[in-house]
Amino acid sequence: MDRARDRVSYTVLLFIGGLCIFTFLVVRVPRAQANRVLTTDGVGYFSYLRSLLFDHDLDFHNEYESLYWETEYTPGANDIPATGMAGNSYAIGPAVLWGPFYLFGHLVSLMARAVRIQVDTAGYGLTYQSAISISTIVYVTMGSILAYRVSRRYFSSWASLLAIGGLWLASSLFHYTVGAPDMSHGVSFFAVSSFVYIWHPPRSRTWKEWALLGTTVGLMTLVRWQNLLYATVLVVEALWAIATRGAAVTRVKTLGEYARGALLVGLVAAVVFAPQLVVWNVLYGSPLSIPRSHPIGGRFFDPYVWFHPYLLEYLFSTRHGLYTWTPITLLATVGLFCLARKNRSVAVALVAALVLQWYLNSANTDWHGSGSFGARRFVSATPLLAIGLAALTERAAKRFRRGHLIMLATVGALIAWNFLFDLQYSWGFIPRDQAISLHELTVGKLEMVVELLGRLVSRL
Repeated sequence: MDRARDRVSYTVLLFIGGLCIFTFLVVRVPRAQANRVLTTDGVGYFSYLRSLLFDHDLDFHNEYESLYWETEYTPGANDIPATGMAGNSYAIGPAVLWGPFYLFGHLVSLMARAVRIQVDTAGYGLTYQSAISISTIVYVTMGSILAYRVSRRYFSSWASLLAIGGLWLASSLFHYTVGAPDMSHGVSFFAVSSFVYIWHPPRSRTWKEWALLGTTVGLMTLVRWQNLLYATVLVVEALWAIATRGAAVTRVKTLGEYARGALLVGLVAAVVFAPQLVVWNVLYGSPLSIPRSHPIGGRFFDPYVWFHPYLLEYLFSTRHGLYTWTPITLLATVGLFCLARKNRSVAVALVAALVLQWYLNSANTDWHGSGSFGARRFVSATPLLAIGLAALTERAAKRFRRGHLIMLATVGALIAWNFLFDLQYSWGFIPRDQAISLHELTVGKLEMVVELLGRLVSRL
């Protein structure tokens, strides 16, 4: 019966992924302007593929010139390398994962040109851009299945499905799956899901398992450098294991096991991360030259802010606050305390990793993410939050008579909230790079629906 229920859950998640691809193709692509669906950040990520596969170099001047309408901003405009090359402050990881889909897009373009359909075959056109966008949706779908399987190790199929499906559709992850799939957040979610799936549950591991764990650590860091902080769960796991061992001899043996495992994880992760070091060496003259336009590298770095982070603003501000824009993440955070009833060590490890992400994202001058939809830099934490939301869902079902219906209705309402928010954001009903008013946050959504219905009626 459990396998049958799991198959139903997989089918639902695959259906959501397919619906996202359909939505992208019928809504996002037709609205493309100047033959481009790439966002500003997307150009930085996309340029790696186009330059490496067509020009066989890392000179991005022609990519930036071809993909931008205006020259007032280009990736690395505030980050001019001493080498004289065009800078690129974005990670190469997304391009690595997009590569097979980009090549398939090139094959489709060549086939279309062979039958005399006029399409771009130089690596820039909508076919190529759509290929990487669709690949992100595929990776998000795969990541949701991995996150579901992690949750199933503790909770029922329906609680796990409601948690991951709800977070997918009711958080910023949805926007970065359909609205801006050319950015790194969707593939970052997949990479972190892979890491959590390999790591969880904490256990004694073989050398192969440690190596596989190192592979996922390297991959998630290659996609977004801040993801390295999720490896904190390994530190907490090690400390917990050592502290709970009885005899001193056993503690020393456990310490040795984790030390050897950590060494292997570090070595394998470094190998997987090596492409980024090569890029930095070519562009900046050193494999350890973090671009100054990266928050850690200097553009957003302010020593004062590091010691006076915007902790509350990051969570509750109307300018992309995590809980303000996507309240389902607040429920998921509360759920982590319910998880502690089942496995305290795992709950502590997840909370530690989330707190570090919260601090890092709060401790820079661009804590709000500029024109982002919600707290986009926290999208990668979705696999961890999904476990918390599943715990809360199952707890509510056991505590209240109709708890499962209450959670279903709550998550459904939050999905509707997120869809309306996305419409407000995408169609210009609210400013993208400023704090919004409480009126826009609440009543504004209903006013938007009334206005859109009025426009529809006027056209009939």
